[in-house]
Amino acid sequence: YEGNPSLGDPMSITGQLSDSCQRIEKLRTELQRYQAMLDDVDGDGIGGGGAASGGPSTPNASLARHHSNVMSPHHHHNGGASPRSSVTSHR
Repeated sequence: YEGNPSLGDPMSITGQLSDSCQRIEKLRTELQRYQAMLDDVDGDGIGGGGAASGGPSTPNASLARHHSNVMSPHHHHNGGASPRSSVTSHR
């Protein structure tokens, strides 16, 4: 970008980069907060995720379990329809 002036003024994106970095930090903070909340729920033994029930007891294991539930090909938020059915064509 800096080497090709036809792409625009590199100094004009400095503010955008700063804003993006601040937003990323805010999102990281939110992620940590939500991970702590998930750890608290998993640590209570609700849902069989605790070590006493033989389930995964590490935060990464619980996140992996949650991620696999969300990403399951049989789990759709649009009533079971194909994910492509909600995409509209822009012509």
